[in-house]
Amino acid sequence: MRPQRCTTALSSSGLPGLRYALNPYLGCAHACAYCYAPATLRRPELTGTWGDEVYPRNNIIDVLARELKRREPGLVGIGTVTDPYQPAERTYRLTRGSVSLLASSRFPFQVHTKSDLVLRDLDLLVRAGGRASVGITVTTLDEDAALRIEPGASPPAKRAAVLRRCAAEGVATWVFLGPVIPGLNDSPASLRAVVDLAAGTGSHIMLDRLNLRRGVLDRLRPVMPSLRPDDLSPAWWQRVMTTVSVACKEAGLPWRSAF
Repeated sequence: MRPQRCTTALSSSGLPGLRYALNPYLGCAHACAYCYAPATLRRPELTGTWGDEVYPRNNIIDVLARELKRREPGLVGIGTVTDPYQPAERTYRLTRGSVSLLASSRFPFQVHTKSDLVLRDLDLLVRAGGRASVGITVTTLDEDAALRIEPGASPPAKRAAVLRRCAAEGVATWVFLGPVIPGLNDSPASLRAVVDLAAGTGSHIMLDRLNLRRGVLDRLRPVMPSLRPDDLSPAWWQRVMTTVSVACKEAGLPWRSAF
């Protein structure tokens, strides 16, 4: 763990619907085999240690407090690159401090995580009212498959519990169904199970496919040795989208592509 200082808390975001991105940590101990964040961060020293090295931005709460006073309000995405509720958050509480500030501001915000630690801050999310939402990545409800590709994240059952608890407390929720990986979580049964979970919690679906940026295939090979880039064909992706679209239509659930 190597704390570092940041000069900006609210970065401009190019993601659909978001004006700002807020990432309290650089690096992520969830160690997801499919993560392509190392290829986007332009930090080559992280590529070989992804999942091991985490850099808490230990002054981000003070920086955010200043920026909230002078920035134009807009939707803030918390955890657009690395998970804001990864294990380091239990010690550093940078996400809780940031969420507390946002809950008392005019800024709407959404949290994206794979961790049930987010429930610790449910009081703040409730306090923010309609300005807050929680997105949970659910690649699969198969516990063994999830452990293979997301070894440091909360098990699927705990993520499902987060959705149910947030929904019960009136906090808006959404499910990030992705990445869809050929031969792992792309079967109709697997996809429909996640859609059913979303429907049961009033969560809309954001769908994403595997992105084979630099280094991803190398990290996936130990757990999926037969995976090939050709498996991600347009025809394959069309079948996935059709399955999800039909399931969502039957459930009366909105969905869209993540990117």
